[in-house]
Amino acid sequence: VSPHIAENPMLPFQLTGRGIRFAGPSHYALALASDKIEMRQIAQEAGVPLMPGAYAPTLDNAINFAGEVGYPIMLKEATNGGGRGTRKTDNEGELRDAFSSFMSKSNASNDYGSTLESLVARRANGIPTNRLFVEKALQDRRHIEVQFLVDGMGNIYCFGTRDCSEQRNFQKMIELAPADISRELEQRLIEDGVKIINGITAKSSKLAFNDGQFLPIPYRGAITVEYIVDSKGNHYFIETNGRYQVEAAVSIMSTAENLIRHRWEVANGKALKMDNGEHVKIF
Repeated sequence: VSPHIAENPMLPFQLTGRGIRFAGPSHYALALASDKIEMRQIAQEAGVPLMPGAYAPTLDNAINFAGEVGYPIMLKEATNGGGRGTRKTDNEGELRDAFSSFMSKSNASNDYGSTLESLVARRANGIPTNRLFVEKALQDRRHIEVQFLVDGMGNIYCFGTRDCSEQRNFQKMIELAPADISRELEQRLIEDGVKIINGITAKSSKLAFNDGQFLPIPYRGAITVEYIVDSKGNHYFIETNGRYQVEAAVSIMSTAENLIRHRWEVANGKALKMDNGEHVKIF
């Protein structure tokens, strides 16, 4: 399944509505995990460090933010992954051009409200959900991600870290696993990832309750939590991916664990049968 479909919350919604089991999170969780603005809020509520940023429904909002923190800044689409909806700008002229390009590409207003229900409804009907936001850009930084698999029964499995700092146009070119970072930093990244996953579960359950479902909706499936790390070792959450990415193959090789089989074990409500277990942390 392509990333565009795999991260669309209407896929699990439509499948489960037809009695077909989806090997991944609920549509509530997927809608959250695939939306960078929603995830920034969850991370903030969980006490996870964030890069300075702001929602930018108008160009003036983006320009004002840049005036506060200084250039360069990143202009990002909330629901586009893989570096496709990201533009680095070094001055106001570039910011104006980038904002105009994003808006004309989607041919939709950026200021239509931010409720999750409206986002899911728009995406289900093929309407662009091009909410934009801005973040301070770091010049000297590393991009580190942590691979998790959650069984929906209270266990969060961590399959290590990957360093994807080598990029071209925000497309990852080289993946190194495990990332060459200190044990202390690795522990911080993993612990904050667990906080974020629990935050998704809490908010998913709240959304389900509002829909009349009175049972908690635990996160179930794969999830990658991504961070920027600065030259001093400070980390900042940037996004999550509620699916296996292509670079999951690097984690499979570095941990000697069959993550694909493990995902199906989780989807079928079975306990994970570890191939190795040496490089796996359980929370």
